[in-house]
Amino acid sequence: MRRFLVVAAGVAALGALAAVPGGAASSPQFTLIPDELSMSTTAGTITYADVTVTNRSKDPLVIQNPATSDNAAFFDTQSGSCWQSYEVSGNPIPGRTSCTIQVGFYPLDTGTSNGTLTVSRCSTWHPDASSHIVCDTLDGSRTVDLTGTGT
Repeated sequence: MRRFLVVAAGVAALGALAAVPGGAASSPQFTLIPDELSMSTTAGTITYADVTVTNRSKDPLVIQNPATSDNAAFFDTQSGSCWQSYEVSGNPIPGRTSCTIQVGFYPLDTGTSNGTLTVSRCSTWHPDASSHIVCDTLDGSRTVDLTGTGT
């Protein structure tokens, strides 16, 4: 009887943790590398760098495409393998798989620009008429700090 009570209490505690915002169940099961990205190019030209998304779960992963940036000088080109190899065809990123997001930097002027790239997990999604994945509900995100220099 005591073993049953301990197991039941443990299950109840896990359920309570999952219900709390920021608890284990709401944490997106992917990582981004690097977590800081620096880029440099001549003002009025574009340069590119990759961010690697790793699905740590055994379950498929769907991320919002494009990833969002709070500074228009930085953007998800949708030329990375997360979009091109999976989501453009309506397929989630397989479990325990890595792919890339290609980030573009296009400074209009000289100087330093800062921003944040946000990659969000889709907890519900559907294919559109072209079979591209469209997020319905977002569930957690990861960010990459961005620094760019226009020369």
